[in-house]
Amino acid sequence: MKTFILSLLLLPALSAQAWIYDFPTLEDATAYTGNYAPVAAPSAVSPDGTIYQTGLYDQMTMIGEDVLENIATSAFITAMDTLNRVPKWSVGIQGAAHITQIITDATGENIYVAGTFADDITLGSSDFNTQSFTGTTESHNQVNAFVAKYSKAGSLQSVLPIIPQKNVRYGYYESDLIINPTSLALFDGKLYIGLTYMGGYTAGSVTRYGTVKSSFGYWDSLCGAILAWDGSSEVKDVLDVRSSDAVSTTGLCPQSLCLTASDKALYAGIFAGGTVTLTVNGKSGEYSFSYEEEGDVEYGALLVKMDAAGHTVKQFNCAASGRYYKNNVIKSMQIRDDALYLSGCISTPLPFKDSLVPDLWSDQFAVCLNADTYATRWAYITGALRDDMPDTNAKYRQTVAATLAGSDYIVAGTVNFSAGKDGQVADYGTDYCLGVSAGASTLALTTKTAEGAQLRVTRFTPVADNPANPYDIDGDGMVSVSDITTLIDIYLSGE
Repeated sequence: MKTFILSLLLLPALSAQAWIYDFPTLEDATAYTGNYAPVAAPSAVSPDGTIYQTGLYDQMTMIGEDVLENIATSAFITAMDTLNRVPKWSVGIQGAAHITQIITDATGENIYVAGTFADDITLGSSDFNTQSFTGTTESHNQVNAFVAKYSKAGSLQSVLPIIPQKNVRYGYYESDLIINPTSLALFDGKLYIGLTYMGGYTAGSVTRYGTVKSSFGYWDSLCGAILAWDGSSEVKDVLDVRSSDAVSTTGLCPQSLCLTASDKALYAGIFAGGTVTLTVNGKSGEYSFSYEEEGDVEYGALLVKMDAAGHTVKQFNCAASGRYYKNNVIKSMQIRDDALYLSGCISTPLPFKDSLVPDLWSDQFAVCLNADTYATRWAYITGALRDDMPDTNAKYRQTVAATLAGSDYIVAGTVNFSAGKDGQVADYGTDYCLGVSAGASTLALTTKTAEGAQLRVTRFTPVADNPANPYDIDGDGMVSVSDITTLIDIYLSGE
């Protein structure tokens, strides 16, 4: 690991604020899956500074004073007290389960988690009022999904199972029954759930079937959806995106569907290709991505804004088509004032700034748009040094998580951390981050260790000359990349 020695005189004051907590969790919780992307361990920070950390374990585990029993590889949620630096409570989610998303509401009274499970699941609760569900048993993949609401004290309030359904018209294969929650957002008193699915699904009173392609027989294509949940019984089908032709290869729908919300609007970000149909609150539109070149996949992005007036869709085309569209994923969307931040993985020209082209099969990107006009304020792709990665066709650089911290956007993932508006990169060798979240003056990074997950926490004291911006270390009125790399060094060193 390269170490940046910056602002040394400030380190004693800042390091006193930093601390580390090791979770005695699954050793391969950081194992690579799919396109060599690390399994995420998402976290969230509530308004009072409590950190809600997630992870995996495969044997009886003690976190703080709570003993968690497992069924297969199970997931956990822990509430970390940032003042006493110990867990307040921990609960297990048993049954080959994996948490993919976690957020808190604006008051910090409720926590929402979403994830996947294999066939049976038991969700733990600090008051021992657990809930169990059985999903589909027709596939050996982790294809069932759940969304759960917890209180800040760790008691389970309600659960929404999302169960795959066979597309009975065309039949199915095991790999075609997949549901993956990819994003959560709170807007207008409801929880909005972004997900991708194959085959079909049932969530509450909503049942939806996906589209089917037919190049070598019948199989279901990947579709995207947004559901609205009131936290108890009501589920509403808000958005669906899919191939326009049910028996063709003309539509390539998202590997992810990402969400964020302001006080006035809900935003969704989608990568798509070919010709797709987007249905929002019952109103449908068709969007095509086409180019003069032949033999490549036509690809681009759609941004959907939903508010009291209805919805609008903004389409972004790539300047050239791309061959590896399945590696294009939006991992994070956040909004602050009139700025919309997006980050994720890219293998084609970046639709938001098509002069940016990755060298790898999958690389990191970050972009800031005007939330009203969608004009690109800044954008970058991390890029790759061919000396370091000579065989670029076999290399992947993945964004795992991102967060707004102060006035900067921190993007964390494989190989490096990126921070700031200029897209400069701090290279930390082969280390990677499993999760990053920020709230108030607390920043939480979950990193890889030999034993499992390690939470690194820093609380900031505002700079006296600039109390509105605690990240301005040198007090020059702006946050520089050197400021952020100094802070990250402190997180990673644990001082």
